[in-house]
Amino acid sequence: MFAGILQKRALCAKCDKHGEYGAFFQLLVLPLIFNFDADPKVAEEMLGLSIMLLIVVSWNLAVYAHLFRESFGVRLPAAMILTVCYIVITLMVRKIFFPEIA
Repeated sequence: MFAGILQKRALCAKCDKHGEYGAFFQLLVLPLIFNFDADPKVAEEMLGLSIMLLIVVSWNLAVYAHLFRESFGVRLPAAMILTVCYIVITLMVRKIFFPEIA
């Protein structure tokens, strides 16, 4: 019983660590997104910013896939499918509850 409690605490600590990374990526992407909403002509000229946004979003998806793989104990392709489903569901819910933002 004691070993089970220790394993659950270790799992919770692992989840907390990944939660910090998620917050970091969200904060990192916010300025990039706000710069794209400014002026369309300026956004076209910022190729480096576009590449940076692509890298951060790709890394964020890889983190989600890793979390799903570790949490559910599935292989990487299944975790990637879960990640895509998670993103699609998130976007659909955002459109339903916040249509002015989507």
